[in-house]
Amino acid sequence: MDRLAREKEIARLDGLLNGVSAFSGKIRDYSAFSYLLEIEPNVSVELPLRKFFTPRANLTFSGSEHLKGGIRDLEHAIRHYLVRDASYADADSLLSLQKYLSFRVMELVSMILGEDRDVEVLKMVGNFETSASESVFFCIRMKSTVLVLQFNNDINFKRQQLGLAGNK
Repeated sequence: MDRLAREKEIARLDGLLNGVSAFSGKIRDYSAFSYLLEIEPNVSVELPLRKFFTPRANLTFSGSEHLKGGIRDLEHAIRHYLVRDASYADADSLLSLQKYLSFRVMELVSMILGEDRDVEVLKMVGNFETSASESVFFCIRMKSTVLVLQFNNDINFKRQQLGLAGNK
């Protein structure tokens, strides 16, 4: 897949994640993104991820997990982050929706990866000094790039902002 086609697929994935996150609770409780980062050989995934965010954000990681099954484990691991608050659905319907959406996400991820199946998949929990949002990053490391799926729980950030706004 050429670079332009890959970027279009990443934009589609980003749109899907963004749309799904908008329906996972109250408006703007959750957010999700996908993007591609360049990476040098023998460099930790954390470095380009930290560089992606401004130094003022001071991104640190409180946990990191290597998904041993790689892409196979990713489909299961992202389910919870796709649909978080579905008080309108019973447990079986929620699980069915999560399975369907994770399948759709993995379909796009597969298109982005193309023939490159020799990948490393990491799940990292990130914390920003400048934000109370809770962020989880799923990083798919290819040869010279990292596909990032970022899921944010912005509820505490919203509360923090409302608290600050109320004190003015």
